[in-house]
Amino acid sequence: MRIAPTFCAFLSVAYPLVLATSTHARSGILASPHADRDALTSPAAIGLSRALEAAGANRAELEKALASVPDAQRASLEWLIAHMPEADLRELKAVFLLTHVDGAYNAWKSAPWSAMVDEATYFDAILPYASVSEKRELWMPMLRPKCLPMVEGLRDPALAAARLNQRVFPEFKVQYSTKRKRADQSPSESIESGLASCSGLSILLIDACRSVGIPARFVGVPMWTDGSGNHSWIEIWDGTRWRYTGAAEPTGDELDQGWFSGRASGQNRSKPEHAIYAVTWRETGVEFPFVFDRSRPRARAVDVTDRYAGQSAAIPEGMQVMRISVRDPQTKLRVSRAVEARDQASGSVAKGVSKDERFDLNDHLELIVPKEGMIAFAIDGVLVEKASFVRSGGEIREVILEAPATTPATTTATSTAPASTPTSVPGAVSGRFSAAFDDSDFFIDAAFMPAEVIAPAARGDEKSEKPNSTTAIKGLQAFLKDGTVADVAAQPFASTTLDTAPTSKELERVTTLLTKALESEVRKNDQKEFESKTLVASDGTKMPFWYAVYGEKPKTGRSLYISMHGGGGAPPQVNTQQWENQKRLYKPEEGVYVAPRAPTDTWNLWHQGHIDELFRELIRDMIVFEDVDPNRVYLMGYSAGGDGVYQLAPRMADSFAAAAMMAGHPNETRPDGLRNIPFALYMGGKDAAFSRNDIARSWKTTLADLAAKDPGGYTHEVTIYEENGHWMDRKDAVAVPWMAKFSRNLRPERIVWLQDDVTSTRFYWLANPEPKGGQRVVAERKGQTITILEATGVTKLAIRLDSSMVDLTKPVTVKAGPALGGATLFEGVVPATIATMAKTLAERSDPSAIFPAEVVVQMPAAASAATPANPATP
Repeated sequence: MRIAPTFCAFLSVAYPLVLATSTHARSGILASPHADRDALTSPAAIGLSRALEAAGANRAELEKALASVPDAQRASLEWLIAHMPEADLRELKAVFLLTHVDGAYNAWKSAPWSAMVDEATYFDAILPYASVSEKRELWMPMLRPKCLPMVEGLRDPALAAARLNQRVFPEFKVQYSTKRKRADQSPSESIESGLASCSGLSILLIDACRSVGIPARFVGVPMWTDGSGNHSWIEIWDGTRWRYTGAAEPTGDELDQGWFSGRASGQNRSKPEHAIYAVTWRETGVEFPFVFDRSRPRARAVDVTDRYAGQSAAIPEGMQVMRISVRDPQTKLRVSRAVEARDQASGSVAKGVSKDERFDLNDHLELIVPKEGMIAFAIDGVLVEKASFVRSGGEIREVILEAPATTPATTTATSTAPASTPTSVPGAVSGRFSAAFDDSDFFIDAAFMPAEVIAPAARGDEKSEKPNSTTAIKGLQAFLKDGTVADVAAQPFASTTLDTAPTSKELERVTTLLTKALESEVRKNDQKEFESKTLVASDGTKMPFWYAVYGEKPKTGRSLYISMHGGGGAPPQVNTQQWENQKRLYKPEEGVYVAPRAPTDTWNLWHQGHIDELFRELIRDMIVFEDVDPNRVYLMGYSAGGDGVYQLAPRMADSFAAAAMMAGHPNETRPDGLRNIPFALYMGGKDAAFSRNDIARSWKTTLADLAAKDPGGYTHEVTIYEENGHWMDRKDAVAVPWMAKFSRNLRPERIVWLQDDVTSTRFYWLANPEPKGGQRVVAERKGQTITILEATGVTKLAIRLDSSMVDLTKPVTVKAGPALGGATLFEGVVPATIATMAKTLAERSDPSAIFPAEVVVQMPAAASAATPANPATP
């Protein structure tokens, strides 16, 4: 996923003009034709002059305002015009500017703390009519009459700001919600709907503060260092320093407190998106590292990261902070419940009350729990039935608990602490934590789920919020107009959890969008290469191919037979003649028969590393240009081509429906990976060169033994034509109808994966991010449980899932088999995301190989410490 990346709708604001320095003196540029030369060349005058030029047709309105403004307010208006966004210079009228400046100036001068606010601070944090990119409106007359009584009698701007935070939102009946119309709402828009994002709430509180003469500004972090989204809040000036508070997150009369304090203290400016910025109307040379709307200019900012450093409370050794969300099982909305974390050794270790939808999605119940051991969660005294774990940056960032059905839906934030001894319920689950988290430990490879996001998208996308699934799918559709399938996973919308209920059509819709987009990409990028009948690998290796089409096309698409010629370590003309022979050697009743020409003339011409890539490209192109069914692709080869089948069939088994080896030699390869691919072997009994005949007989015995020990696996057909030598008089042509009986099973219940000297990161529904020759994995699935029986030399594995394999609405368990200690490696609901679907499609360009869900688990030390087998040893 990865993750994902969401941001609290930081809004791009815009102040692109050259700015003027504040001044007490009247510039007299417009008021008097006798202004002195110094005034005309001062920074303030230059900034104002440039602003007037940028105003275009609206210049007359600005000049009208300047001509009408009272003398005491003239410096305010000049500074404002010199610092306005260019779009506002072209739009705002004189009456708007005069009305706002009058209100701001009087709010400053009449405040009991006005002496504590110098002119520069007033200009930058009371005078502006907007914080970011919100709608321009005259909010001062609306807010000031309501807010003044809230701070009556107070003489401390810090205390006044805290009181406003307590009273403004109840007074105007505005609450946090992701269902608000826009992230960057103006005060009237938030008040009208009663809903606002963290950015909208911040804008409203900032304007409320400014309306009573408290300097206030918009602050935020583009992305937390743990990748878990973003947040915005406000800062106010207390007369000596800037203080912070979360909008609609009052902490009594205290400032510099908030649920985000700990995270803010861990931010740093090593990357622009990890710094903390405060909006300013001054020219600073610093910008927010994102764009809310590319039609709007960027926001000026000051970097305030250092002021937040070092504020987090110490966490005891061996403990960690765990963020908890509780969701209603039907609506999936957050609910307020009493939550208890328990471990096996000491019982209750932490408790608290979860946050419901009234709170920012970044605002979680945070419990301090042990890093090691088993932790179970109880809600209102009942062990949870469902839980999932969300990680970011290699650590668990959130535990999502599903409220038990027995818990009354009316429980509110006033819930009391749970009973000391929770009552177990059927299906109760627990989460496993480890002291050594890395990029893909025990937990779901999914994005954190904060309120809103404007992460710096890979393509510069303007998406500013963490969308719901419907919005995410629309985002995908829009992105694919210009973007590629390979880039989808990095987009903010891609980490959104999709609905996996049986009645949901979301997975089907995403699959259709992605596969159509991929087909379009292939047609655009590969048409000429395919028509030239020469494929080129990433290392420049070229593979010519010839093909013919036979029979009527089935409704599901044509079959594909890839037939490899003989030859090997011989002059090019010899191998080319073998290629010509292979073109005529077999003829299926139906299907596309392809004879590729080996890229090289070496002895191992068909099992070098570039072959895997070229064959997958060949299959991809045949799916698009000849409507091949990806589940009916077959591999075959004669002599040196048979050598290739021996090698490729086990290591690329998940690409083929069946394989047939004729008159070849396996070299060092082993048959382990053939568990789920029907394999036919044809050999002349007198073909004694390189002991091919004896080895074929040995393989016949080996395959029979493997099939007997593993029911349902190792389907095979071995025929030794005792009277024949290397040439079998075309008797081996029976392989074609034999293979045609089979379709690929890409989601088998059991997988045996042995890495060859040419390794792969993916095999059926498993992925290994660190493949090495000789690693051996055996995994099986039964119901909702996946068991890793063997993982020799493997550190971590990814398990890909879809609705045909498990019920994605229910918890999935990943366990280590008895030989690996039997531990539970993961337990929880695995989210389906666009990111995982796009990633798994892009890996192989196989429309049948899309998986919507993935969980990555760290293997027990016993597995990773085991010595892999030597892939060169039969």
